[in-house]
Amino acid sequence: MTKEVIAILRSKVKLEILNNLSEKPMTLIMLAKLLKRPSVSMAVIELNEEEFVKCQNPDADKWRIYEFTSKGKILLKEAKRFL
Repeated sequence: MTKEVIAILRSKVKLEILNNLSEKPMTLIMLAKLLKRPSVSMAVIELNEEEFVKCQNPDADKWRIYEFTSKGKILLKEAKRFL
């Protein structure tokens, strides 16, 4: 098990974000409402820095849309083996 898989399994929020972005791209607000959390920005930023998700429109000031990456798909598949 890689350290990335362990980190995802420890973070329910990140795991839920990856699960939801695997279905369709979303904004931070859409994710926060779906997950019933006031904010998911820090978790998404960390996932973006680790290249598990990608911002489709990084130059936008508002309404940035995040999507699942192939690296995120591999990570989620590995993490689901342990759930």
